[in-house]
Amino acid sequence: MAEESAVRTGVAAFWGAEALAHVLSWPDENLVRFLGTRFSDRAGNASRRAVEIGCGNGRNLFALERQGFETLGVDISEDAANNCRAILSAAGMKARVLTGAFQDVLTPAEPFDLIVWDSPFIDTEAGMADGFARARALLKPGGMLWVKFRHPESWFAGLGAHRGGGTYLLDDRAGPYAGALYSFHDRAAGEAMLKAAGFAISNAERVELWKKNETERHVWTVFWAEAG
Repeated sequence: MAEESAVRTGVAAFWGAEALAHVLSWPDENLVRFLGTRFSDRAGNASRRAVEIGCGNGRNLFALERQGFETLGVDISEDAANNCRAILSAAGMKARVLTGAFQDVLTPAEPFDLIVWDSPFIDTEAGMADGFARARALLKPGGMLWVKFRHPESWFAGLGAHRGGGTYLLDDRAGPYAGALYSFHDRAAGEAMLKAAGFAISNAERVELWKKNETERHVWTVFWAEAG
């Protein structure tokens, strides 16, 4: 429990500062395509509940609400959550935002049809596995999880102190990621982790982006997973 608490405190501090420094305005295009494929019926979505874990500035909440869902966001950083609320309010959005670790503020008694989780990799490998099991318990039967893994081919993978498995506490060599706890997994490892938590994989996509004049390679694996 002490290790879990320390990880949560570090995540809240690092990503709270990031959310205030870098306000992202547009939803993840891969999420938008997923929604258009699996949840295209906006009228039908009005009876469905969706939540984003780690909602940051709320960019993906815009996509969820506009697709018709009853929308909720959760962020462990109080600064990020407050900033998200202000952004949503200014835009006239109805989505609610809760502050805290999702394990503490969400309950299986009020299950969801869709969970969006953009950054589960900001945790230890054991923490990720536990998080997926808890996320599975929050979904209705047949509910969906849209989730991204950081791939070990990303340019800053491994640049820090090894914390077991694919997890590293990144150091100054990782540039703007220094001080963050990251876990890196390829498609096979991510799929195994999700299946162990009780998910069935319906789609997997590799996303690759070269930034800063093609000197920094960023790679993710996106999964569309269904609660069995």
